[in-house]
Amino acid sequence: MMRGLNTGRLAIVAGAAMMTATALCPAAHAQTVMGRDEIRATADCVVEQSHRQAADLFTTLPGSADERRAARHLKATFVACLGGDKHIAADDPAGVRAALAVALVVADASGTPRIGEPWYRSATVGKAAYTAYDPRRLGALEFGSCVMAAAPEAAVALVRAAPDSVAERRAVDALRPVIAPCMTHDTIVRLKADDLRALLAEPVYHATVR
Repeated sequence: MMRGLNTGRLAIVAGAAMMTATALCPAAHAQTVMGRDEIRATADCVVEQSHRQAADLFTTLPGSADERRAARHLKATFVACLGGDKHIAADDPAGVRAALAVALVVADASGTPRIGEPWYRSATVGKAAYTAYDPRRLGALEFGSCVMAAAPEAAVALVRAAPDSVAERRAVDALRPVIAPCMTHDTIVRLKADDLRALLAEPVYHATVR
């Protein structure tokens, strides 16, 4: 499925879009899960305040040193958008990246998506897996790219739709027939609308915005 990339098992589980935030206190660091609305509001704020730097993140391969540098450039904006008393945990770069991709797509009014070879395939040529990129995260991008290529209008509609809206339900219904053909034989899938949106967000961003 990945055309030469060693992705291993692609496990897509419920809650893929969730990020964790750690409260900053002198005695201890209590981890809490940010709610969906808080995640979206934070990502929207970051894109509004640092649009160019947020977009720069999507020129980097997931799991790369470049991605980590781009994320560090956004740290101050994240802190400001969270109110200054929390920070985004470093253990969920995929969730942060997906939330920002959704915010960038929603902030853009582009039209028909462009379907072509996913950018990361050529970007990984000659680079070492687990050093220059994370093949597991590229596996998720490959799944999302496959679904988007099979039903581009529905994929864009889902990423742009408000959670729990009629538009979201219609988009998910339109995508159901194309999900199974995009799975590998060892894929584990328990998808909710939020999870599917997170998986489609970056492929839709590259097809409609970049």
